Amino acid sequence: MKLKDTFIIYTEGNDNILMDSAAEFSGMVHCNPTVAFILECLKTETTQEEIVAKMLEKYDADEATISKDVAHVLEELGKIGAFEGTEPVIGNASAKEKEKNQPKTESKPAENSKKGGFFSKLFHK
Repeated sequence: MKLKDTFIIYTEGNDNILMDSAAEFSGMVHCNPTVAFILECLKTETTQEEIVAKMLEKYDADEATISKDVAHVLEELGKIGAFEGTEPVIGNASAKEKEKNQPKTESKPAENSKKGGFFSKLFHK
């Protein structure tokens, strides 16, 4: 995966801002130094595992925490369309497969619920 060339990382001191010069994403993302490090990794073609390995070298944190944080950042970047080509596979693929195979259940509000509140009084008799 790689960050689109239209995404610009502006850094001044400890301030890091991500912007899209093509205006497909019309906003700015204010980033902490850790996210800025991930963005720097994404300037060239890389994988989630390579980013985690680089972060393990730089930061004093356990692999599980770093992996979770990297997955979260990549997921958020994917939401704004920051990657070239297709979206990256984020996190543990086997966990996602298990989730797909789980039967779907629908939750319905209980009939004649005694629990009330402002909205229930407004919309239910």
